[in-house]
Amino acid sequence: MQDCPLTWELESLYPHPETAAFRSAVDSARDRLVEVAERSDSLPTVSWESGGAWGAFLSEYGDAVAEFNSLSAFVACHGSADAANKTFLKYEGELASFGPHVAKICTNIELGLQAASDEDFETFLAADEWLGENAFFLRQARKDASLRLPRELELLASELDVDGIHAWGRLYDRVSSAVRVEVMEKGEVVKKSPGQVSFDSPLRSVRENNFCSFRKAWDGVADTCADSLNHICGTRLSKYRRLGIDHLTVPLNMNRMTRETLDTMWSVVSERKKCLADYLSAKAKLMGLQKLAMFDMDAPLPSAGSTGGQLSYDEACSRTVAAAASFSPDFGEFAEMSIRERWIEVEDRGGKRQGGFCTDIGTRQQSRIFMTFTGTVDGM
Repeated sequence: MQDCPLTWELESLYPHPETAAFRSAVDSARDRLVEVAERSDSLPTVSWESGGAWGAFLSEYGDAVAEFNSLSAFVACHGSADAANKTFLKYEGELASFGPHVAKICTNIELGLQAASDEDFETFLAADEWLGENAFFLRQARKDASLRLPRELELLASELDVDGIHAWGRLYDRVSSAVRVEVMEKGEVVKKSPGQVSFDSPLRSVRENNFCSFRKAWDGVADTCADSLNHICGTRLSKYRRLGIDHLTVPLNMNRMTRETLDTMWSVVSERKKCLADYLSAKAKLMGLQKLAMFDMDAPLPSAGSTGGQLSYDEACSRTVAAAASFSPDFGEFAEMSIRERWIEVEDRGGKRQGGFCTDIGTRQQSRIFMTFTGTVDGM
């Protein structure tokens, strides 16, 4: 592939957040959520007779939440690509404030389904086509109700979350996006965003210097980040204590996994960890080292190209598409289309948030990928 775009295209999804049209879209989404939330307070008792009303309501709820989620993902894309933009930060906070409306709807739905007897619930599922098609979702929602606080406490908790757990998350994003790592390039010290710093250079001295600089930069905000993460965890643990459950009950339920499955997975990891140790020892030997340091973990093997040359983004795209197509022609076509249609943000520049993600814009049936490509095999 040639001339692969380095930046993504967002204009076809929604108007730019700095326009009046986007302001109108956010206001419309908020008003719709508020209206659906108010109606959720008066949902009828679950029965055969109420199946049609529930089906119509849940369908509308799905559309309203899908629009809210898509707007949130869209703003997150803008905020990740330009972390210091105050308009994007403001909209991230504003959209987070809509959370209590969504939580209110979910709480009323789940508690309403939970209140029905098993017999009434099964009859209810057969009363409406939408309910039958979404039986799995409804059964899960009925199960999720057991992990809710009493209704009034649940609604209060969701309101407090806006300035509590979610605010700590936004603080972490803001602090981490402002971190700058000082590294040496061509005899000069330059400042880079964390996502621009490479740990997979074929040159060991570069890896070590980058690693040490990275650690030093993060040490400067370590206490603030630790506070953020501790309060995020503390919020959840406080709620779990109120519910009388342990710290794994909710995550296991969210992943539809039993404790037995989790324990089995970890026991296999523990039993087979020698395989990883053998691999790391072999890698050290191939690299001519007695033992790998932390900054050697992502180093390319000599066979992967250790000449110090940069991998172009066009070449990385070509290899990626070819690898996907060798597994599935459909995957290859999709990968090529994602690159061509500019669904991917990879430009190596300052001001971006660290890390990477893939997010879906459900109402547009599209997705976007965020990362920083630094010309390495690992980046590919």
